[in-house]
Amino acid sequence: MQNLLVVSIALLTFIQSTAFADSPSECSKLASVKLPVPNGASNLTIDSTTLVAATPAVPEYCLIAGHIDSDINFNVELPTTWNGKIMMEGDGGFAGSIPYLDYDVSLQYAAVGTDMGQTGDPADLLNRSDRIANLLYRSTHLVALAAKEVTRSYYATSATHAYFNGCSRGGNQAMVEASRFPDDFDGIIAGAPSLASGAARIWNGQAVFPAGPSNGGLITSNKVALLSKVVIQKCDNLDGVADGVVADPRICRFSPKDDLPRCKKDVDGPDCFTKAQVAALQKIHEGPKSNGQSIGAPYYFSGNEGYNYGDAFGVGEDILDFAYNVTGFPENSILFPDLFDVGIPSATYWTETMYLRYILFSDPNYLLQNFDFNSTSDVSRYAQGLSPQYPATSDLSNYGKKGGKLIMWHGLADSTINSEMSREFYERGAAVLGGYKQIKTFDRLFLVPGTLHCGGGPGPWYFDPVPALEQWVEHGQAPKAIVGLALDSNTSQPICAYPKQARLKSSSADPAVADSYNCVNVSNEQDDTN
Repeated sequence: MQNLLVVSIALLTFIQSTAFADSPSECSKLASVKLPVPNGASNLTIDSTTLVAATPAVPEYCLIAGHIDSDINFNVELPTTWNGKIMMEGDGGFAGSIPYLDYDVSLQYAAVGTDMGQTGDPADLLNRSDRIANLLYRSTHLVALAAKEVTRSYYATSATHAYFNGCSRGGNQAMVEASRFPDDFDGIIAGAPSLASGAARIWNGQAVFPAGPSNGGLITSNKVALLSKVVIQKCDNLDGVADGVVADPRICRFSPKDDLPRCKKDVDGPDCFTKAQVAALQKIHEGPKSNGQSIGAPYYFSGNEGYNYGDAFGVGEDILDFAYNVTGFPENSILFPDLFDVGIPSATYWTETMYLRYILFSDPNYLLQNFDFNSTSDVSRYAQGLSPQYPATSDLSNYGKKGGKLIMWHGLADSTINSEMSREFYERGAAVLGGYKQIKTFDRLFLVPGTLHCGGGPGPWYFDPVPALEQWVEHGQAPKAIVGLALDSNTSQPICAYPKQARLKSSSADPAVADSYNCVNVSNEQDDTN
C-alpha cells in the first residue's frame, strides 16, 4: 500500500544527486541485457523499457516493466538524475497492482514496486499455493533482488542504500523482510503490520454478528458514536491536553462492562447499551480466547471509533470508522448486510472471510461464523496457514547485526489492525534482547495517538518517517521522535519512540506546537536515555 504519510519535498534533505549521461539510449538497451535470475525464482524477464519525459512534478526516468516466474510483475523507475539509492514501496490488502512510484522518483530514488503476483481478487488464490506463497512472503524478496540488478545494470554501479516503506500489507512485507531476508534492505519502515493475532478479526466479527450478518448486527452507528463519547469523556485529559485524542488507550483503562451506560430494563434506546451490546464490545475488548484461554491481544478503545468520514457512499449515512471496519451499518438497509459482498457487512469481516475461503479452508462458501474458537483444529489451521506472513520470532536481532535499521509505527486508533499487536511484539523483542536499550539500537516503535489505519483521524498522523530512517542508516542518528501534524486541528506534536510518550513541558505551554512537548517515560519501565 502506498504510504499515505508524505510531506513536502523540502523535508527530505541529505540527498546527493548524480547525473548519468546517455540515459535515453541506456533505457532502451536494458531490454536486451541478460540479468541474473534471483535465487529461488525460475526466470526473470524484462517486458518493456520506456523513457518517460519529465513533467513539472516528476523528472525524466526510465520505466522498466518485468516479471519473475509467471505471475510476479514489477516496475522499476530509474530517474536520469539519481540519488544513488533504492526505495521499494509496499502494497495493500490482497495486492494485485503496482504501487504508485512517481513520488519516490521525484526525490531521485530508483523506485520499485510489485503486484506480489496477485490479480487483486482473493478468489484467484483458491488452490494456488504458488500465489499464496507470493502474497505471504516470497514476491517482495525476489523483486528486491531483481531491482538491485536492474539498477546496477542501468547506472553501472550498485545502489549505496536500499530502503523499504510500507503500511498495512506493506507493513507485513516489511516485517517479513526484516525477519526472513535481512540482507535485502538497509532500512525498513513497517507501518501498521498485521502480526499474529489469534484470529482477532474473526473474533470481533462473531462478537457483533453472533448469528451471522443475515440475522442482523448488534451495534448501530449511533452506538459507535456514543461509545466514542464515553471513552473521550473518561480519558481525553489524562495527558493534560483536552483535544479529543486519548494519548494512550491502555492507560485509559476503559472497559465496556464497567463504563458504558446501561439501558433500563434492557430496553434499547439512543443513549444506552443493552446487555447484548455491552457483551459484544466487552468480548472485543478482552481479545480472542480458545477454550477460555487468551490467544490474542486485547483491544483498547481509543475514543476515535466514531471518527466520521461523512456520507462517503452518498446514501445519506455518515460513515464512522469502527462501523466501516467492524460493526457494519445494521440501521441502514442500503449498506447492510452486503456492504462488501453478499453477507459481508464490514471491511475486516471481508478480509477474514477471504482468508478463510481462499487460503485456509479452500472453500468459496465458507462462512466466518462457522469458525470455531474452541476447535484446536480451526485455531491451529488459522495460525499455521498465515504464519508465513509474520516474523517467526520477535527477536529481529539478526537484522540489526547485519546493520539494518527498522522503524515500526502504528496508529493507536486503528480499528483495522489492532496496534496492541505491534506493542506486544516489540515488548517481546525487547525482553529477549535484554531491554529497550538493546532493541533501540536497530528497532524503534512509534505509536501514534488518534491515528486510524495507515493515517487519518484527529491525531498527528501526517508525518514522513523516511528522513528519520535515512539519518539513522546513513549517519547513525537514531530518531528519538518524529514530528507529526494533526490536519483536523492544524496542530503539531512529537511522536515519541516507545515507551516514551509526548507530554507538555508545563501547564502554560501551547499544546498546538510540537516544541511544547517532551518525550517522557510515563510507564515507569526501565529505559535508556534516548
